[in-house]
Amino acid sequence: TGGSANCMLVDSCPEPSLNWKPSLFSQMVQKTQTSMIPQKNVNLIPDQWETYANEEYGFTFRHPSNAKLFVEQDSAIVIISIDESVIPLTISTPRDNPDMHTAKDFVINEYETRKRLESEGETFGPVVMPADVGSTSIGGQKSFQGTIPSFDHEKLLIYTPYKDKVFVFDYPYEDPNTPKLKLEEAQKTYTQILSTFEFID
Repeated sequence: TGGSANCMLVDSCPEPSLNWKPSLFSQMVQKTQTSMIPQKNVNLIPDQWETYANEEYGFTFRHPSNAKLFVEQDSAIVIISIDESVIPLTISTPRDNPDMHTAKDFVINEYETRKRLESEGETFGPVVMPADVGSTSIGGQKSFQGTIPSFDHEKLLIYTPYKDKVFVFDYPYEDPNTPKLKLEEAQKTYTQILSTFEFID
């Protein structure tokens, strides 16, 4: 019974092991790394991949035909599972960005707001910053990439501002529980998926 009541699936509701939720943040440190998201290249995308479109939030992307998509699961719009033994790619429900902050400024502002609320008695989990691994582009929008510890692995978070919202994507960055070659193959597929992400009006 790990799925939520409003879970709509291509296949079946996810098991509890698929209910990964974004952690808050880890301590910000600077790391030198090139963008993990490749530029869109149709030659990288197999012809048999399918297209997912979400009219409510205004975006589309392509994915492997054998991937399982878990839609409106907890705080996520879509969870994309390509292998049950690998942590999936998650597209979280967009966060409000009324001041139209850049991706990095949004992350900093969110951290500072949470720290202020925490000092005023609000209860959160650990309130820390993500480790900055540089910028990238999702859907033609400049995005911030940061890593955070989450449970027993480290995940990559990608913040993409679009209009008055910020979309957040995450997938495993390092995971000692997944064989290295399998994790690298999953990361390659996730970056291919994100390279096809487009906003639609």
